[in-house]
Amino acid sequence: MKDVTMSQSVEPPILPEHSPDRQVNCEVALEAAFAALVTTSEAQGWTPQKTAATLLKIATEHAHRLEAAATAELLTSKDKAKADVLAKNGDKVRIETITR
Repeated sequence: MKDVTMSQSVEPPILPEHSPDRQVNCEVALEAAFAALVTTSEAQGWTPQKTAATLLKIATEHAHRLEAAATAELLTSKDKAKADVLAKNGDKVRIETITR
């Protein structure tokens, strides 16, 4: 196996938060680090298919955690069933009862 070290850095945003090209700016900033991660994974013996599938799984799980965290902050008592589902999926939720 090759000795490959990943030392690619991610550049900070250069566009303001609400710029329509901010997503593309993020993609460009992450491209080199992503390519280095893929190269490192494959150099360590992981197949390109396994590397791609695993990176997709990790990214998807991360997106779900972010979505669940945002959702958990907004849940009300009428959303208790949704909170229960999130909790069963391993997401952290906090349920509070609000009385008048």
